Amino acid sequence: AMSAFGLIILSSTVELFTIFITMELASFSLYILLPFRNHDLRSVEAAIKYVLFGAVASAIGLYGVSYILASQHTTYINELLAMDWSFAHQPMALIGLTLFLLAFLYKLALFPFHFWAPDVYQGASNETAAFAATLPKLGAIVVMVRLMAVHPGAEVTTILAIFAAASITLGNLTALIQTDVKRLLGYSSVAHAGFVIMALVAGGTHGLAAASYYALVYMTMNLTIFWVITRLSKEGENVALTDLRGLYSSSPVLAFVLAISAFALVGLPPTAGFIGKLFVLNSAWDAGFYWLVIIAVINTALAIFYYLNLVRHAYTLDQEGTAKLKLNPLGTSIAVILALGVLYLGIVPQNIYAFLVRASTGILS
Repeated sequence: AMSAFGLIILSSTVELFTIFITMELASFSLYILLPFRNHDLRSVEAAIKYVLFGAVASAIGLYGVSYILASQHTTYINELLAMDWSFAHQPMALIGLTLFLLAFLYKLALFPFHFWAPDVYQGASNETAAFAATLPKLGAIVVMVRLMAVHPGAEVTTILAIFAAASITLGNLTALIQTDVKRLLGYSSVAHAGFVIMALVAGGTHGLAAASYYALVYMTMNLTIFWVITRLSKEGENVALTDLRGLYSSSPVLAFVLAISAFALVGLPPTAGFIGKLFVLNSAWDAGFYWLVIIAVINTALAIFYYLNLVRHAYTLDQEGTAKLKLNPLGTSIAVILALGVLYLGIVPQNIYAFLVRASTGILS
């Protein structure tokens, strides 16, 4: 509840100090939840890493706000939009904005601030990992959409573009060798963070709209696949690739939902992942980041191997003595609704994307 309250306030905040406070408020519940996992010390290790490095990232972000205030004499975003952010004229302001952005790149798990994500995903309980994979990242993206609207200049956007390319590549390459499903999703989240940054560095109305739409898509895809993980985990244990064997016979509904979420995460039509990546790639191409688009397309091809490996285990590999998994009507309904949501966002994106374009126009103006 505290995290949701912080994110609700964050969505309407227009001042940097308030953004910082509400983002920390949204993160506190995660700090508390992470170590609570019975008989598993990995959760304590994950919590220590997340809290310590999160505190450092927060301190850097707060330090950046002080630079912005000292040079621009305001912390209100609507006033900052009209100011000069070139390194030649306002070096202190640009350094401050960069430091403030770093705090949210950590929340987003973008390279090189990604190191916490795989450990937290693997060490936390399944429900807490699902929380860590969605709401804090959504809050970070909301903030970054507003910050990138100030047009920070070629220096910052070039650095972010390089981080995005490295994040997409590293995340996908490392995910290829994972056997724990949650750790795999931790590394894949690093790659997806790169796609969000791609859209943000593209800038403009469609770049910000593409980043916002991809954030919505990413949250829906993650909730869907984590729902499958929580249903498969009888006693809260981690799910390995081998645990997916024979899922099509033990629970056809979960196997179908897993397949839909995996297809979406890799970006195959007609799922939400396809249209989300299409919006991102189109905005980056129009902005002239051709090299970044090529890297992203190559990495999408790489991602096919480990995402479809989930489906391969569920549908083509049998597990001896597999018992039927019983889903109650509520569990079945939630699984189907999530899968349909992933398909809906991929098949009928027009209204939502048009709304995000109008919202982005309002932010930029």
